[in-house]
Formats: sequence, C-alpha cells, structure tokens
Amino acid sequence: MSVEAVLDTNVLLYAAVLAATQQLGAATLYSEDLSHGQDYDGVRVVNPFPEVEVQPAPPSP
Repeated sequence: MSVEAVLDTNVLLYAAVLAATQQLGAATLYSEDLSHGQDYDGVRVVNPFPEVEVQPAPPSP
C-alpha cells in the first residue's frame, strides 16, 4: 500500500469520526492525531496527551 493510500484512508477515517461525533451531539473529540484546539464545525479537538516541557532539575547543593 502506498503512502498516499494510507494518508487518504486516514483522512476518511478522521472525517467519519468527526461526523459521528457531531451527529451524536458531542462538543469535544479527544484525539492525539488531530490538531489540539481545532474546531471542526462545532466539534473541538482536545489532545489527551499534551506535550509537557520538561524542566531541568535544579543543581544539587
């Protein structure tokens, strides 16, 4: 399967998931694959695994 075919399949999958979410009346879709904060015709995407900036440990005394 080509890369283009996989990308097309993923686009169709996400479109179906977004349409189902909207049809069910949900306002939020949790996904790490779609853009966090993006609004798709009334359905807001939230990444349940946001990237956390790791702070360096303070120096030992």
